[in-house]
Amino acid sequence: DQGKTVATFNSDTPNSRRLFHVGENPYRAGMLIGGYISQCLDREDPLVAILTGFPGNTSHDLRCRGVMDTVASLYPSVRFLQDNYYDSENVVEEKLNDMLIRRKEDVDAIFLSSGIGIDKASIIAAALPQGRRPMVFGYDINADVLPFMDMDICRACAFQDPYWQSYYAMTILGRCCLSGKKPTREFYKVRTKLITKYNAADYLMDKQQSDEFLI
Repeated sequence: DQGKTVATFNSDTPNSRRLFHVGENPYRAGMLIGGYISQCLDREDPLVAILTGFPGNTSHDLRCRGVMDTVASLYPSVRFLQDNYYDSENVVEEKLNDMLIRRKEDVDAIFLSSGIGIDKASIIAAALPQGRRPMVFGYDINADVLPFMDMDICRACAFQDPYWQSYYAMTILGRCCLSGKKPTREFYKVRTKLITKYNAADYLMDKQQSDEFLI
């Protein structure tokens, strides 16, 4: 509205007047992690907790929808417990303590739609007896989660690399501003990756300090 050129990456605002977006298809990202969750479940009527970081955020909502649709397509008797945590570790702790400890819900798996709170959910899961310990799945990865991946408590996270998204967003935006030309497309898609304990460390390397990987 003020005449400024705006581009977005990672989380989109599709109904705004932004010039373009660099990011994943969040629904397909949810399908990816939902498919992996389904492979890890071991009963016909599983109970899966879906925690949304930012309710009303398009990316978060679509990730959760992708997870639920995929799990439900493979487990028709699945039950979902849905709640929000507003990207707060304290709220994650409060919600899961209520769900798992006070109410004693027999949860098989927990999915969190952002990187905030995955380690907190893993700590709570790890404290439960082996037979009542839910698997944790998340979106994005950080170093605090690695020990829980090694313990097979956090089984996997979906990931879209914010470094390269911001790099390409700024590169394309710079070219558009310097040339005065519009971008060739409105949505530049990136692939979502599935991160497990076997490749997590590769995605946590400081790109300013290590040149081991090209991309």
